Amino acid sequence: MGILSKPLSRGAALFGVVAVGVAITGSFPEKQGLPTQMSQFVHLLSTAFVVGIGDWTTFVFGIVAFKNLPRQTFGQLQAKLFPRYFQVLTISLALALFTSRSQKQSSSKYNAEMWVLTTALVPNLLNQIIIEPATTATMNKRHKLEKSVDSDKASQDTLKAQPAYKSVSKKFGMLHGLSSLANLITIGAAHVHLWYLAGVQA
Repeated sequence: MGILSKPLSRGAALFGVVAVGVAITGSFPEKQGLPTQMSQFVHLLSTAFVVGIGDWTTFVFGIVAFKNLPRQTFGQLQAKLFPRYFQVLTISLALALFTSRSQKQSSSKYNAEMWVLTTALVPNLLNQIIIEPATTATMNKRHKLEKSVDSDKASQDTLKAQPAYKSVSKKFGMLHGLSSLANLITIGAAHVHLWYLAGVQA
């Protein structure tokens, strides 16, 4: 089943795409339906979600799990974790965009922060919809090849010398690199926005 075959995935992706479209067209309403304090709370909370979950997953959990789990087990765990991870980040960043008017700021600063948040959201959407599913599918192909031969070192070394395995491994490395880069862009942009919010609240 594709990543967008599940209602939550479709909803998160649609919410994110709408937020990006509205940000690019600059059509956010001057006044929002939520009370100002509630809107500010949602904005701060959603930004904190992105920074907190992004930092923990990328720089703490991921590293600890990689060092302590067998490679295939680690890969399968990540395959279960990352769809939810990207969904949460998409929803949180979209909420941050929709509640951005609650922050006291000039038009120029507002426009700049719209681009910062959009810069965070777009790579995450690409990860959620395209890159992560392709990475997981390629990883599963590699795991299948590895399980098709004996687990002893000689058999695995022979497998790794085969063109089919090399091709799958190369594709996986490329996709994994793209996914990691997109994730770092998302987290970096979220930190830039958090730094900006620290100045607004000061």
